[in-house]
Amino acid sequence: MDSSDGLAELIPASAAVTSLPAETVSLVEAYQRASKANVTVRAYRANAAAFEAW
Repeated sequence: MDSSDGLAELIPASAAVTSLPAETVSLVEAYQRASKANVTVRAYRANAAAFEAW
């Protein structure tokens, strides 16, 4: 998965289905990126970091 936008961090690697065709995986990743606004993803990351620090 593409981790440049941080969404891959939200989905455990064990949840990834590797038997899908690469084209399908790319399409799903595009839908994942489009489903959340960048500010929402940043907020999720900030909240997760605050929780981990706690």
